[in-house]
Amino acid sequence: MYYSPLPRAQHSTEILLDSLSDAQADSQFVEFARKIARLPDCKYRLTTWLLFSRALWLMGLNDRGIESFRKARQRARAGAEFLHQKALQKGRLVLVAHGLLNRYLRLYLVKKGWKVVRKAGNEYLGVNILVKPT
Repeated sequence: MYYSPLPRAQHSTEILLDSLSDAQADSQFVEFARKIARLPDCKYRLTTWLLFSRALWLMGLNDRGIESFRKARQRARAGAEFLHQKALQKGRLVLVAHGLLNRYLRLYLVKKGWKVVRKAGNEYLGVNILVKPT
């Protein structure tokens, strides 16, 4: 089992396993960076700021001081390759990570021939089960 070293992924992993001793933290599975864009004298709800900020980041306009979208996608592609190779070696593995990173990992694994057999949950807790090609 692998997990993002971010606290919420560590906590989820501890709940799943009762301990982190059987899991390995890996920084390549940290969620994509987020930075709130600042516009003077504009007042919006937090969700509006988050969507606006993420959209600017996707366009390369809000990535100063954080990982760019391009670099984040490269990291996700490398993470998908890592998971693919580990699954070929071990047969089965589990990853606990979050958000947009999971979406890109799933996308890249599907491009490698993996099949999504379950995609369930909501914005707070989701489960993706993929089966590697044989």
